[in-house]
Amino acid sequence: MTKIYFSLSLSLLLFPMHLKANECNDLKVYSPLYANAHIICDATLNVLHGYSSKKKTPVWSVYNVAKKPYENYTVNTGSHKKTIKLKNEQQVDLNLFDVSGLDKAYLVAPYQIIKHESDVEDAFTTLNTIAVPNKLWRGPLNDLLFNTDLLERKMFNDKGEIIAIYGAVPGAVIGGVTTTKYLYRIYYQKQFDLTLAFMFPVSNDVTTNPEDYLTNVACIEEIGDVTFFSNFDPFVQKDIKNRKAISAVKWARRDGNITEKKCENY
Repeated sequence: MTKIYFSLSLSLLLFPMHLKANECNDLKVYSPLYANAHIICDATLNVLHGYSSKKKTPVWSVYNVAKKPYENYTVNTGSHKKTIKLKNEQQVDLNLFDVSGLDKAYLVAPYQIIKHESDVEDAFTTLNTIAVPNKLWRGPLNDLLFNTDLLERKMFNDKGEIIAIYGAVPGAVIGGVTTTKYLYRIYYQKQFDLTLAFMFPVSNDVTTNPEDYLTNVACIEEIGDVTFFSNFDPFVQKDIKNRKAISAVKWARRDGNITEKKCENY
């Protein structure tokens, strides 16, 4: 298991956290570094969110992959709402989505993070709402993400305890709303330092096979202007970040080679 260097004090100075000491403790060490992101814990769901008030969009979320995924059909019984954990003016105006031809898409599918039906509303706040043009969200991209969700729902049984890191790379601003250019996921198996990383273009020109979008963590950092595993030993960081999984079954494993690899196909 990787030794973790607790350098959170430095990250707190550069990237302010808005957390209580006892909230999301097991997730804090995996927080990505994204400039000026507000870091907010949803204690009900045990999900740590990164939200850019400058771009008014979520930029990442971190949580533990469920041991027993929620099986019931999830319905947003109300409307998407703003979170009470940020000031109103720091968040996107949700009314702008419809007039701009944008869907209120989710960063993390609600059924991946809720435990009870009563949790549903927590999964439909601005902390988990990204903007995607209607014609894209309702096309093959949605099928691609769903197929990746299916992989995740088997992960605990196949690999043991897994940390999931989701992210959205901001794109163009349409009608006052920041859209999404790429979506990414990083799955980290703590016991053996295994990683599985995907980066999906927000486009209609995608396949529905997640394995077509395998990448390494370093590539996501380059494209997304974000830093991962900053609390790990520097040597271990490079080793983890430069490995690429062979498939959704054969995850990347540390091998002591820290040679940097180029970001390809993006």
